[in-house]
Amino acid sequence: MSTSITLGQLREWRELAAKATPGEWEANGETVQQVDGAYVEVAECVSLIDDQETAANAAFIAAAREGWPATLDALEEAERERDEWRASMEAHRTAGQETSDALNQMVIALGNVTREREAEKARAEEAEGELQGYKLYARNEREEAMAAETRAERLDRALAELLEAAVRAVDDLERQNERLETAGYHPFSLMERDLRSAIARARQARTLES
Repeated sequence: MSTSITLGQLREWRELAAKATPGEWEANGETVQQVDGAYVEVAECVSLIDDQETAANAAFIAAAREGWPATLDALEEAERERDEWRASMEAHRTAGQETSDALNQMVIALGNVTREREAEKARAEEAEGELQGYKLYARNEREEAMAAETRAERLDRALAELLEAAVRAVDDLERQNERLETAGYHPFSLMERDLRSAIARARQARTLES
């Protein structure tokens, strides 16, 4: 036999209670009476077997007049509490599902950020490697330029020394020419002019380069 109670049964039982004689009831032996100033007989229980059972039936009926509506109220209250509990649990389940979905989205986003960070780190390392290569190339170029400048300076000093040596040689040639001219000879005059002209041009070219 099923023990579940339907809403239709509850309504039916409440209608039965509403149609019954109102007021408080009490049992008087085998009789059920309404207690409302004057005692009005509501029901009489009859048993052909056991008078004690008949009295118990009357007491049960009298108690059910107040207990039955209270029981129905308690059942309906329990039904409301059950429905509220179910609604609350459904709300918690929905909220839990939404929280779980949000957490999953956060995990996915975190994974994307982590992968992007690793990619940025790899690009940064690649750029750092290229920068180090550029620095090495620039250092080599700078060292090569410094070496070239050093060589140029040495060549400038050597050229200056050659020019000075040429000037001294021409000066010596000029002194010798003067002595020979005193004796009536002019063997180096043209050569001296050519040498001095060449030295002047060399000096001019060196000045323009510097």
